[in-house]
Order: sequence, then C-alpha cells, then structure tokens
Amino acid sequence: MTYTLGIPADGQSLGNSKSQVRGNFTTIFNAFAVNHVAFNSLPEGVHKRVDLQEVANPTPPLTIDTLFCKVTSIPLGELFYVRGAGGPPNTPIQLTNGTPVNAASGFTFLPGGMIMQWGMTTLSAGSQANVAFNPTFRLAGVNTAPWSIQVTLRTSNNLLKNAWVSSFAFDNFDILGSSSAAGRDVFWMAIGPRT
Repeated sequence: MTYTLGIPADGQSLGNSKSQVRGNFTTIFNAFAVNHVAFNSLPEGVHKRVDLQEVANPTPPLTIDTLFCKVTSIPLGELFYVRGAGGPPNTPIQLTNGTPVNAASGFTFLPGGMIMQWGMTTLSAGSQANVAFNPTFRLAGVNTAPWSIQVTLRTSNNLLKNAWVSSFAFDNFDILGSSSAAGRDVFWMAIGPRT
C-alpha cells in the first residue's frame, strides 16, 4: 500500500491530484480493514483483533494506560501493561510469560510476575517422592524458591495417612508421608515468582 503525502499540493487543484487522493483513500480503507470491521460493514470501527509490534524499551506517556508487546527473549515477546495516572506511572506489569500448559500436570503465568504449577506424584514404598519444577522459580533473574507449596494425599480414609513437604528449592521439592501413605497419590500445587 502506498500513501502519498502532501496532496493536493499548495496551489494544485483537486483535478490534478484526483488519482493520488483516491489512492490515499483506498490505502486508508484497506489499512483500516486489516484489524477492524471495514467501513460500510457492521459494526463499523470495531476491532477484529489487535496486533502489537514488539518494542525493546517502550516509554509510554505518564497519563495514558498502555498495552504493549516487549521483547523479552528472542524470538519471543511478552504482553505488558502500564498504568497511567491511576497507578504507579511507567511501571510495566507483565501479563504473559511463555506458553501455559493446561494439563493434569502443568503451569500458568499469573499477571505481575508469578507462576502457579500443579501436578500429581505417587509416594514410593518409603513414603517419599521428589518433584521437579518446570519451569523453575526465579525473581529478577535470580533462582528463588516458591512462596507456597501445598500437598494433598489422595485416599478414601485419611486416618494415619499424611503427606507433607520436607524440603524445597527453586527447581524441586521433596514430599514425605506417613508409613501408611506409601504407594498413595499426592496432588501438589506451588506458586512463586517468575520474573
């Protein structure tokens, strides 16, 4: 698409630049229709989608809320939001980080720099298990242990059957159980930083 600037030129009649003016209107029509419902269609002006070009270090205006795609690691960009006058200005809040895994064992990114992971493991004959975090937890690029880990033993009778977190780090944790919990499944969930 070509858009011709400066037409009609000073002193030029519309008749002399008619084809360029028409070309400009066609260019505007086609460009608008890429992400919006096209002119002369209903509902006019409504977005069909929003495409964001990745930027390295945006500087949004202090008074305007801004949504942008920031380059975080090649080739991936992530979605960020900056509050304008209604919040801390120019402090980007990260909204995405990688691709969530929606499965029995998976993870999701939470806005503001956190991830939540979950899964299930089976206690060994010694009533213990080790679980690896994937992805690992980190804060400002430094490996950091999760803030919370919860474990729940799956059993029809919890009497004398317990499981607990015995140790943890940024990349894994250990579960221990009572002797009667051997061979039982344990559901787990962890939440912590990912920035």
